[in-house]
Amino acid sequence: IGRLAGGAITSGEGNVAIGLEALDATAQADSCTAIGYQALTDFNATNDGFHTFVGWKAGGALTGSSQNTGIGANAMGNQSNAIVGSNNVAVGFQAMTDATGDMNSNIAIGANALKQVNAGNRNIAIGSGALDNADGTESDNIAIGEDAMGNANNDSITKNIVIGQYAGDGIGGSNAAHTGNIIIGYGAASGTWTG
Repeated sequence: IGRLAGGAITSGEGNVAIGLEALDATAQADSCTAIGYQALTDFNATNDGFHTFVGWKAGGALTGSSQNTGIGANAMGNQSNAIVGSNNVAVGFQAMTDATGDMNSNIAIGANALKQVNAGNRNIAIGSGALDNADGTESDNIAIGEDAMGNANNDSITKNIVIGQYAGDGIGGSNAAHTGNIIIGYGAASGTWTG
């Protein structure tokens, strides 16, 4: 429903496309649901599918892969990027919006949560701005709370558990590889980490 919605599909089953240019690029897909202006608009992969995206430009960055879910305007939506990973969940305005690469099994809930991840895996970011500067292969982190681990931006930042508003916000920097920390409490460990 909508101009060009599902317009290129020639085979597949169980697809739903509602909105201008929703799911409009792929010729073959199975079990994809795209609801909203340009939802899943760049998705174009053979034998991939099982995506659910609801919202303005939601899923616009997906070019391949399967089993991703996004709810919210621009969730996984930056069309200048290309996401090929699977089993990711993005809920909230611009959650994972600038994500790119082969990223798998990430969960982002909250506006701008895990906004820039690039091929990182198995992260959980819950809260507005949680892990929003993680722009590489940061993996296996859990950040819960507004801006929790908000400055983490080193590929070697892995296996941290951070709970609390602004908690762990000091973890980051190009020379700071922090692994295996447990940080709990409002603003805990939010100062600048140098080593």
